[in-house]
Order: sequence, then C-alpha cells, then structure tokens
Amino acid sequence: MIKDIFRVFTTNMIKFFVALIATFLIPALLSVDEYGYYKVFGLYSAYIGVLHFGFCDGVFLNYGGKSLDKTDKHRTADEQTTLIIFEIIMTLILLTVGIVMKDIIVVLLALDVVPVIMVTLYTYIYQSSGDFKRYARIYNFQSLVTLVVNSLLVFVIKPDSGVLFSAAAVGINYAAFIFAMISFNRNTKAGMGRFDLSLFKSHAVSGFLLTVGNLSFLLFDSIDRWFVKGLLGLTFFSYYSYAGQLLSALNMFANPIGMTLFSYLSRKKSREFERRIKSAVISMLFFMLCGVFPLRLIVRLFYKKYEAALPLMNVLFLAQVFMLLNMIIYVNLYKSYKQQKKYFMSLVTVIAASAAFNALFYFCIKKSMLSIAAATLASMILWTVINSLNFKSLRLGARKLMFMLILSAGFMLTGTLMGELAGMAVYLVLFAVSFRLLMPEIWQMFISKLVSAAKGFGNTFRRK
Repeated sequence: MIKDIFRVFTTNMIKFFVALIATFLIPALLSVDEYGYYKVFGLYSAYIGVLHFGFCDGVFLNYGGKSLDKTDKHRTADEQTTLIIFEIIMTLILLTVGIVMKDIIVVLLALDVVPVIMVTLYTYIYQSSGDFKRYARIYNFQSLVTLVVNSLLVFVIKPDSGVLFSAAAVGINYAAFIFAMISFNRNTKAGMGRFDLSLFKSHAVSGFLLTVGNLSFLLFDSIDRWFVKGLLGLTFFSYYSYAGQLLSALNMFANPIGMTLFSYLSRKKSREFERRIKSAVISMLFFMLCGVFPLRLIVRLFYKKYEAALPLMNVLFLAQVFMLLNMIIYVNLYKSYKQQKKYFMSLVTVIAASAAFNALFYFCIKKSMLSIAAATLASMILWTVINSLNFKSLRLGARKLMFMLILSAGFMLTGTLMGELAGMAVYLVLFAVSFRLLMPEIWQMFISKLVSAAKGFGNTFRRK
C-alpha cells in the first residue's frame, strides 16, 4: 500500500508544483475582478461531473478490488462507447443553450463536458481496480500540459482575462482526454464498442446514489462560495476564492492516501486496519497545518492585493483538515461497505445544517467573509461527528478527541495572535508533545519507520 500511495503522491507532487504556479502567478497577473471571473468558471465547471448521471460511479463500484486484466474487454468497450456518445449529446444541448443565451461561460462549460466526463471514467476504472501506475500517468500528463499552457499565458501572452484562462483550462482537459483515451485502449485492448442503453441504465442505477452523494458533497463543499458570491459580490468572491486556492497545497499531500485507500479497504475490511489508518490520517492532517504559516507569510509580503484573504486562511485550512478526514476515511468506508444511502443521508443532513449555519453566522453575527468561513468550519466538524457515529467501531476516543481539540485551538491561537515564524515554531512544539502523549501507537510506528529508514541509509552509506 505504501508504494501505491507514494506513486500517487509523486503524481500529486507534480500537481502541487503546478498548483503553486497557478496560486501565485495567475492571481498576480490578473486583476482581482478578472481573477474572480476565472474562479466563477471554476465554480460552475465543478458541477460538470454530475452529467454522467451515476454511470461512472456505477463503473467504479463494479471494478472495485478487481484486476483490470481479468475484466470483459467487450463490456469495457461498450462502456466507453456508450458514455462518450451520451456526453456528446449533452454537449450539443448545452452548446445550443449557450449560443442562444450568447453566454461565453455556458459555451465553455458545454465544450468541457466530454473531456471531463471521459477522463473521470478512465481514472475511476484505474483507481477502483488498483492500477495506480496508469492512473498516475494520466494526471502526470495533464499536470505537465497545465504547466506548459499556464506558463505560456503568464510569461508570454500575459492577458488580463479570466475568460482566456478558462478557455485554456478547457483545452487542457481535451489534451488529457485524448491522451487518456489512447492510453486506455492501448493498455486494455478494449477499443470502441456499441452504444448500449441498457448498460448505461444499469451502471447509472447502481451508481446514482453515489453520484447524488458526490453532488451533495460538491454542494456542501462549495456552499460557502455560493453565499459569498451571492451576498458579497465578485470582489469579495475573488478574495475568498484566493484563500480557497491556497488549500490546494494541503490537498496535494492528502489526496494520494484517499485515492489509494478504497482499493485496500475493499479487499481487507479489517476494523483494526481501519482504526490504525484513521489515527495515522488524523496525525498527518494536523501536522500539515504547519504549511499554513509560510503561505501566510508569502501572501503578506508579496500579494498585498489579497491581504483581505489572510483572516480567512486559518479558519478555512482547519475546516479543510476535517473535510479531508471525512473524505479519506469515512467516504471510502461508505464506498467499501456499499453504504451509499447512509452516506447520502449524512450529506443531506449536513448540507441543511451548513445552509443554516451560513445564514445564521452571516445575518446574526457579522456580514463578512469571516462569518461564512466560520460557518464552513462548524459544518465540517458536524459532518465528522455524524460520520463517526455512523461507524461505531471508529468512533473517536477520548485521546483522539483531546488531540484534535488541543491542536485545533493551538492552531487558531498561534495563527491569530503570533507572527508566522513564531506561530509555526510554537505549533510544531505543541504538535510534537500532543503526538507523543495522545497518539502513542502512531508515535511508535513513526519512530520505528524512522529508525528503519536511518539504518537502511547508514548501511547504504557504509557499503559505498
């Protein structure tokens, strides 16, 4: 499992550097409002993924824990052909709407449908079947193309246009789609099959609840941005989105574990393994909060036009820790044990609560971005509590609760009351002490791995 996580982590390291360029160069080039337009396209395009209506999620569940080499090639070919024809139809419908409305954003969204959905299909199949090497290749390619295209725009063309950057994102998705399609068919020898409406219905039905769950999660994850955009306008939406963009640094490190775990959880279904993984993930996520401090310093020194985003960063990053805990552990468990209905109900509950929190915090406490960010944090914590109650064997014990409470409070206090460098030093000490005293089993595992690595390095050095 560690090798698979490392392989996907390597892919995400490439994406991490691409994200750093996108985070610091694109906002520096664009005016605040143009950056806002670019992020509005990103907000809308995130919903394209629901247009497979459960098909991709049905395929994902069907391939879970299976070897791709042993699957029916004719069925795989039919799955590919059925989906691409269906999505071409969806593209034509949306394109017509965009042309009639004379709305360039809708036109770009329509053109983005086929590449986004088809790359989703290929990566879902690789991820679910445990073929992380080929999964990684697709995103390596997409990341490299993104790097080249964005570098060309930033250093050569230098446009102050959010629409042009949005159009470039669509072009990048087409490049990834073509690469993924050629690679997939060469590796699986599936080729193109026939359009099979019954096959589409079968996968859509089995994956529908998971897709609705994904849509619900997407709404839950973006509801704060909808509130900011609707209540505070484009400029404040741009500030808020910039703070959210910085979260990609944390996601790049955490996502490999979540992407890898589903295959292993599907095979093992061991409560002891699940408990150990949960403790390790909690420790890792709270350690990653150390990265917020240098990011804050960079924004303060070099991106003064986005200084309005600084008060949001600590709150949103802490909210992201709880969200990633849910995504890496609990959502994978819902999928592994095929508890889509329970997953969906947990999301419906927390979406309703999130909407209420956002309205309550904004209208009753203070009409500001910070109130909406605080409501987001409250929502993520509530979702953690709900999911913990749904898996009795994985309920948070007293030590883990104390660990999370101490570090959450310590992170907020050091980030609010201290400078970036002093705050990071104090938080690191607090983390080390809490880790040693409250997570002894993970501490011992960490020390054991560290000693083994040091011995291996020492032996290698002596042989040289």
